[in-house]
Amino acid sequence: MRDVSSKVLVVDLDGTFAKNDLFIELVIKFIIQKPFHLILLIFRHLLNENFMIILKNKVFSSHEVLKSDFLINDEVLKFITSNKSNYQKIILMTATPDEIAKKFLIFFDIFNEAYGSTTVNLKGRLKVLKLTDIGYSNFDYIGDSRDDEPIF
Repeated sequence: MRDVSSKVLVVDLDGTFAKNDLFIELVIKFIIQKPFHLILLIFRHLLNENFMIILKNKVFSSHEVLKSDFLINDEVLKFITSNKSNYQKIILMTATPDEIAKKFLIFFDIFNEAYGSTTVNLKGRLKVLKLTDIGYSNFDYIGDSRDDEPIF
């Protein structure tokens, strides 16, 4: 069990650590390049409760994700680096697929752990559940989405 008395900083990716939402950008690109693939994907999986995970995985797998794809929010980066000593760990937690989230451990040495969507779309109360499941109950959160209000 982790030391729950030590506070961690949890950081969201899209719209927070990164100013852009790469998923939205790639969906637009996917629509332009492969409109019929997207229509087929929607008809095939729309009623599936994991539709967003399926869509995200398909869209992200069509693009090699690079560090340069993200417009890093310098204010958030500066906050993290100047306050890193106040936290046991800095955790990236995002609804972006887990494979992409894990790349941020390589892209930036400020993150100790990274978690993204796997079988569920990791946002809102599911982020809270994930944090408690992995042993963190004392944390600060930086995010921009109304979907993540349950964290507060």
